[in-house]
Amino acid sequence: MRKLMMAVVAVAGLGMTVGCQNRSEVQEERQDVAQARQGVQQEQRELQQEIAGERQEGQQEIAEQRQDVQEERQELNEAQRERMQEQQQGTGGGAMAGAQTVSGRIQSATPDAVVLIVPDQNNQQMRLRADRQTQVKREDQTLSLRDLNPGDEVRASYEVGQNGQMILRNIEVQKQSTDNTMNK
Repeated sequence: MRKLMMAVVAVAGLGMTVGCQNRSEVQEERQDVAQARQGVQQEQRELQQEIAGERQEGQQEIAEQRQDVQEERQELNEAQRERMQEQQQGTGGGAMAGAQTVSGRIQSATPDAVVLIVPDQNNQQMRLRADRQTQVKREDQTLSLRDLNPGDEVRASYEVGQNGQMILRNIEVQKQSTDNTMNK
């Protein structure tokens, strides 16, 4: 009986040992799962930070490119003003104080602007903005910009505004396009 009791105690001890081992394995597995979850959450945070950083860099790059475009436009306007001043010096000045004069051929005319081709400037295009003070004449007749046609040879006086735009003051038709005289 003593042997039997010892066998029962041994079996019970063995069962408790196996049970404890299973519990510790389950607990270790739970810890592994919790660590894996923390790792995934950490990776998600890192990815979100990386995405936010990429977005910020992209927005900064766009802002820099917009600034570059604006600076290039300003440089282009400045170069155009300088060319017009050189042209004015070459033509002997304008008809009115502060105005510059240019001769050219009408490329297009709308109620608010005229585009001229200037032969003295390697056929450069000039866009002159019109306003309420703009006067249009042909042989002492007052006209509107709508009366101008492509190919008409004109002499124009303009001023350069503070924003760099060329504002048309006077435009006089020197010679009508031969295509236009047939149509009128």
